[in-house]
Amino acid sequence: LRPVFLTVATCVLGLIPMALHLSIDLINREIIYGGTVTAFWVPLTRSICFGLSFATVLTLVVTPSMLALPYRLQELSGSLLARVRRNKPLPVTLPVDAPVQDARGVPL
Repeated sequence: LRPVFLTVATCVLGLIPMALHLSIDLINREIIYGGTVTAFWVPLTRSICFGLSFATVLTLVVTPSMLALPYRLQELSGSLLARVRRNKPLPVTLPVDAPVQDARGVPL
């Protein structure tokens, strides 16, 4: 878990200056906003930052959740089924000589 976070954080934090149109010149000690170099690289760096962050969330959160979902659903359905069976009413028995009627109360 930690190596994944370190890799993503390093890559995303390293690309943020270029994604924000900043060009850092280490030799001349200049920081230029909106230079010609950054005009070509901004779309690429933004897509890499977003894609890497999104893939990290999918890998570390969504995938384990989806793998645990069938087990949780099976556990939930088992507990609900046990609750229904436990609260099942007793069958009603009629006396043998009771007249049989339809839904309107008319004898059959």
